[in-house]
Amino acid sequence: MTNSSLWPTPVSAWQGSVRVALLALAEYWKREVSSLCYGLGALPISRIPNGAGPRKNLRIVQLPIYERRSQNKSTKKILYDKKSPGRGKIISIQKGYIQAGLQRINTAARTALTVLYPWRCLNCHVCPPPGQAFCLKCQRWIQFIRSPLCTCCGRPFASGVGPDHVCHQCLTQSPIFHQARAWAAYRTPIDSPQPLRQSLLRFKYGRNMRAGKVLAGLTAHHFPLAQEPQAEPQAEPQGGEDYDSIVPVPLHITKLRWRGFNQSLIFARAIGQRIKAPVDPWLLSRTRPTPPQTKLSREDRRANVRGAFQVNTQAKGKRLLLVDDVYTSGATVEECARTLYQNGARRVDVFTVARVVDL
Repeated sequence: MTNSSLWPTPVSAWQGSVRVALLALAEYWKREVSSLCYGLGALPISRIPNGAGPRKNLRIVQLPIYERRSQNKSTKKILYDKKSPGRGKIISIQKGYIQAGLQRINTAARTALTVLYPWRCLNCHVCPPPGQAFCLKCQRWIQFIRSPLCTCCGRPFASGVGPDHVCHQCLTQSPIFHQARAWAAYRTPIDSPQPLRQSLLRFKYGRNMRAGKVLAGLTAHHFPLAQEPQAEPQAEPQGGEDYDSIVPVPLHITKLRWRGFNQSLIFARAIGQRIKAPVDPWLLSRTRPTPPQTKLSREDRRANVRGAFQVNTQAKGKRLLLVDDVYTSGATVEECARTLYQNGARRVDVFTVARVVDL
């Protein structure tokens, strides 16, 4: 009786293709690792891969990788010491092999992830154009806030013509904060597709952290207060150095435990990295839970959040940027600004990802 284990197992067409692909991938990674190890000084010159060797008129100096702190001094000593054995010759430190190898590995990994997990629209999950968070169909329903707008509350004007000026509501009752801006707007009543609103709701209540990370990056990239000039005509542009701290609108501890994260803090951290300003999530806290304000009037919203915040650290003389997700009536951010001003804050600006614009 013949032992079947001695005979080769028949290979199907797709298995052969997979084996060929795996062999090609292994050979590619072998060349990449060899080039990387050579850059680290782990391979002798005789084992340099083809195309990765240095030029003939260059001499390689291998430095120990573990001497990170003294590596620069060692390099200068080797290059400029007259007693060095390589004096009078061109000496080259092959540092580019390390960066080139890591860059190739990063490019290959990104390409593989793009093929396996293609980018999707935040709203309709259709493949958008490269580098875009929303598809072209959803982008038509997003209203980005641009001039003309109110210089105080940041409300865009429906006319679309003329310079920026203070709106009628801010002239009648000036808000507590200095100025407020938002990245985009959605209108009410909601009788048309609202991709930005759906993405925010999916992030907040559906715990979609991917949508939150993308929205945070978009708002930080289009942060409007980083380019606006100050009142003086020859002053420096207003950037992150004008803010001593970025303060996210806090959640009550019960809601924070239920949700698991503070969406305002995620947006604040992205903006802080963009404008190089520190984020202080402990400066302001919420003292009591407040009911949802979706169906409340403007006056009821103000009464709902009155006295719901307190300052925990020093805010005297600081210029603060208050960050929230949505600006609806302004009751929450005004109460936060009131609390900060009562504790000695010098200036409070407000930035939100979106704001509601009534028809």
